[in-house]
Amino acid sequence: MIRQSLKFRKTITVVCVIVLVVFLILILNENKSKEIENDDANYEIEDRNFLKVPKKVFIQKEQNMDFNNANDNTQKELQEAKARIEQLEKKLAILEGRIPQKYPEVSYLGHKERKRILVTGGAGFVGSHLVDVLMVQGHEVIVVDNFFTGRKRNIEHWFGHRNFEMIHHDIVNPLYVEADEIYHLASPASPPHYMQNPDWRDESEQKY
Repeated sequence: MIRQSLKFRKTITVVCVIVLVVFLILILNENKSKEIENDDANYEIEDRNFLKVPKKVFIQKEQNMDFNNANDNTQKELQEAKARIEQLEKKLAILEGRIPQKYPEVSYLGHKERKRILVTGGAGFVGSHLVDVLMVQGHEVIVVDNFFTGRKRNIEHWFGHRNFEMIHHDIVNPLYVEADEIYHLASPASPPHYMQNPDWRDESEQKY
């Protein structure tokens, strides 16, 4: 359920972006066709007055007119594109706001049963699974992680939940938090990582 809801939200976002790009391409094509029609009309008018104007003067005027028309058309296209992009961004924000934030089902615990639990390294592989279990049981969970080996995507499905709190912090440094229970999983379990930085592993383990 967690992964499906995340994939659904990402799919909707990608579809909206694709629609926005296609819409902009259609707008640019329409503007180019209008510009070509205007150029054809200008050439017809200039052909009628061609014999009355000297050749050099006519060429200079034609170049000036083309340059001015190009600048005007470019500015108009930019203004129209900006306005339409703003409208599409507003519509996209409205659509995203209508998508309900779905969390996994959690149990309800009373004040006496519910615990405030601190999980260090809660964004890692092991820690994130423990966080899922504690949240589903109905406890209040505080995750402390510096994302050295952990990833936000492991716990992002709980962001915004009233029982969940995320603290980006390195537990080597002091942190004052009130908690009923503490699960210390911040020490990296990957041999290549702690062999690369053994002091970090030793310091983190000495805290508890």
